[in-house]
Amino acid sequence: MSVSITLSRIFTIYFLTIAILMIIRPHGFRKQMQGLAEQPAVVTLASTITLILGSTLIVLHNRWNANWTLVITVLAWLTFIKGFSYLLFPDLPKYICSLPTKNHLFDNPCYYYSTGRLPALSCVYNLELLLKP
Repeated sequence: MSVSITLSRIFTIYFLTIAILMIIRPHGFRKQMQGLAEQPAVVTLASTITLILGSTLIVLHNRWNANWTLVITVLAWLTFIKGFSYLLFPDLPKYICSLPTKNHLFDNPCYYYSTGRLPALSCVYNLELLLKP
């Protein structure tokens, strides 16, 4: 269970950081993601790191229990799938970043404010685990 709690703390810090960035700098966050997606070498490097991270998380925590630890297992597999899919389809990040300009949903700062709140709210439960020594 200690691995589950440790990974939960790591995911909590990550999600809270992303939520804060999305709320404070919505346009800057979007521009950074678009800039990274335009550079194939950066996409390959980030995909490889994501794949290694996902593989490590799966090895450390591949528990399919019907409790809160299942969330960590699903996040581990999603991390692995994201890294694998970006290596398999290197233009996928560029395509995903181009989607917002078609429907203008992501051009609205309100989108980032509301979307940034979702990871923050999902981490409220984990704050108890994060703050315990």
